[in-house]
Amino acid sequence: MSIVVYYLSGSAPRCQIFDDDEREKSIAKCESLINQGYTHVTSTQQTFVQVGASDPGGAVVDGKLPNGEDYAWSKSHRAGAKQQKEVIKK
Repeated sequence: MSIVVYYLSGSAPRCQIFDDDEREKSIAKCESLINQGYTHVTSTQQTFVQVGASDPGGAVVDGKLPNGEDYAWSKSHRAGAKQQKEVIKK
């Protein structure tokens, strides 16, 4: 696992990587950058573990979720997407 501090230097993005045992150093770096006037200062911690189910029983198989329901995700169903209205011909 590692900690990355991101910030903008002018309009150029920059980052500095810290080992997972350097949490206090990464926080001090963020505070220092903010005090120096850098913008968009943020940090993140990356864990090197799998996200989600680690066995085939937790995955979508043949269009079905593990609980048997149909898996019907598409980009058009994402938040904010408008549903198409049915057009009725006369």
